[in-house]
Amino acid sequence: EYLKNNVNNGMVLLKRMSSIIDDFMNYFSPETEMEKIEIIEVLSETFKLVGSEMSLKGISYSLTCKHKNKNYRLDIFSKIPDELKEIVVLGYEGEFKQVILNLMHNSLDAILEKEEQYSSELRVFVKIVQDMVLIKFIDNGVGIDKANLSRIFEPYFTTKEEGKGTGIGLYMSKNIVEKHMNGSIKVVTNREYKIFTISLPLAKLGVSVG
Repeated sequence: EYLKNNVNNGMVLLKRMSSIIDDFMNYFSPETEMEKIEIIEVLSETFKLVGSEMSLKGISYSLTCKHKNKNYRLDIFSKIPDELKEIVVLGYEGEFKQVILNLMHNSLDAILEKEEQYSSELRVFVKIVQDMVLIKFIDNGVGIDKANLSRIFEPYFTTKEEGKGTGIGLYMSKNIVEKHMNGSIKVVTNREYKIFTISLPLAKLGVSVG
């Protein structure tokens, strides 16, 4: 009976791991041509990948969008409102997903580095300013020293403990956003919060790509 229970538990775990692998394979599917990327859909998909880990560790997270003078507090497991599907940019979706996932994991790592885990949170805001889409990642994890702010996107520069960071993630993210998507990425600190902001040109609807 003991062996049977452990075999059953092992099979459940293996199926979960297999499902996660399938999710990541679909998530990072390669593209050869630039395409239109629905921002809210990508953010929602990424939260689905990391949300369970955040919840298990007591980290609250939220996705909010301001569009056409209306605020949307989004449930990542619900259907995305049609009007928010208008928020699209041009790029390679797989690459852009890597940028989003990297920023979310950076926030998660920074939160877990804090001595006090109470009231830990990651908030993501999306809004359109003129012809640009702004995506803000705000967390209250360990901050960045002002002396390091200018170096945070340098290759091989990391503020994490030895063995926990390579210094490549933010460097690659910056290159993808700036060189492949004609956008920008920056970081600022505001009291207890750290804010990464991605700015991308809004794609025109109805224009063919490729």
